Formats: sequence, structure tokens, C-alpha cells
Amino acid sequence: MELIVSDDASGALDRDSISEYIEKNKKPNLVSYLINENKRNLGTVAHANFAVSLTGGEFIRFAACGDGFFGKDALTRLYLFAEKHKVPVVTSKSGVCSHGFSRIYYYFPDSRRVNVINRRKPADLYKVIAVSNIISSAGTLYRRSFFSENGGFNEAYRYLEDLPTWLRLLRNGIPIPCLEEATTYYAVDGVSSRDGNAFKSELLRPDLIKCYEEEILPYLERFSFIKRKMIRYQYDKLKSFGSMSRFAKVRFFLVYFPFEIYGKAKSLLKRLLKSVKR
Repeated sequence: MELIVSDDASGALDRDSISEYIEKNKKPNLVSYLINENKRNLGTVAHANFAVSLTGGEFIRFAACGDGFFGKDALTRLYLFAEKHKVPVVTSKSGVCSHGFSRIYYYFPDSRRVNVINRRKPADLYKVIAVSNIISSAGTLYRRSFFSENGGFNEAYRYLEDLPTWLRLLRNGIPIPCLEEATTYYAVDGVSSRDGNAFKSELLRPDLIKCYEEEILPYLERFSFIKRKMIRYQYDKLKSFGSMSRFAKVRFFLVYFPFEIYGKAKSLLKRLLKSVKR
């Protein structure tokens, strides 16, 4: 292993404490480590690409604030799974949990969604992901070829690195196999997403709008009538709902009422599952 600790110009990096901690706790398999501090803030996407340029390994695993490894063998299990699948990206389940990883609310994706990811052809999975992202970014492992041959993360986005990547790969016929085991803890209420829901994040809104405009809307002919309506609903709500008049909002809900009910029911079910886990 090599370890890269990279700070995106937060102004809060304590290089000495981090170095002291690594030296005290490192195991023989840690070949090297590097502590990097960007001179200016690049944003999540460009920062991730830059951090990869500092590495030399074949496989790259990102761990952000709020992420934790699900067991001491988490990296080994994910690596062995990736070795069996000669593709640029593989993923796994994440345990969506409280801060400190003391309570797991639910696993994402669940077993039903893992089956969808693994059994659907890339072109069909693209149509699923365009409506609802069921791939865990936190549980993902990348080959170097993703960055050297597949373009890496698209820096037209500032904070959203995962959804545009999944859509681009799948649309181009590249599968994203999913290990049906948890390898990551994912604590909710992160910097860019709220309650694990990117659609509730004002920070991500411009990137999500761009993702629809670049990765989904130009390919609407691939979708069924119902899914085209669902996609248009999600896009319209993202782009203009906040600036609508009261009358326009009422009209919007009347047009998209079934999709709004579906979204509310899905959100309620998540909260109920979280309460049961507690």
C-alpha cells in the first residue's frame, strides 16, 4: 500500500500530527506515504484527479471524511473482487451509519439493488442509474486505467464525481460490478450531501443540473415514456422549483403529482428503516 493524505486548501491541515500518527501506527505493508496540501481549493472532482497523479499503484481507493473501512480485510476483499473483474471500476456495499460508525441504519445498495447492478447489461443499468443512483461511491475501487484510458473524473463538475462517471461508463458499455459485501462505513450528513441524498444539497445542485443536461437529457430516446417523464420531473424540480411562483408550484405538483408521491414514499421508507435500526 501507499497512503496519500491530501488536503484541498482547508487551512486546517496539521501535517506534523498526521505524520506522527502514521509513523506510530503504520504496518509493514505501507510502502510509502505522502501528505499533500493544495495551495488553492480545487473542488472535489479536480482534487481527486490530482491526488491520483501523486500515486503509483494499480488500484486507487478514495476515503473521504465520514468514511471508514468495514473490517480489517475490507481493502483485501475489494481488491480480490477487482482482480476477478478486468474493468476500470468495481464497487461494493456501504454501511450507511451515524458519526463514529456506532449505528448502521441500512446497507446501500441493498441486496436487491446489487442484483440489478450485476445482472443488467450496461445499457440497461444506465437507464436505471439515470432515474435513481444505486451505486455507492464510498464503496468503489478504481483501476489506474480509469484515469489513464477512460478520462478520470470529469472536471466540468466541481463536487459531483460519481454520477456522471457511472452514466458515462455504462452508456459506453462498460459494466460496474458490485461486491455483495460491505467494505465501507458511510456516515451521513457529509460536506456535499444531506442525509445521504444528493438532491437535497444546494452545493450539488449546479453539478446535478449539468449532469442531467450532459449525461441524460441528450439520450432520452433510450428511455420508456414513464422514465422520460420521471427524468423530466427530477430535472425541472432541480432547475427551477426554488424560483417558481406559488401558482407555478401548484401547477408543477398537479402535473407531476404521481412522481412526487413516489419520492415522498421512498423518503419515508428510508426514515422508517433508520428508526427500526436504532
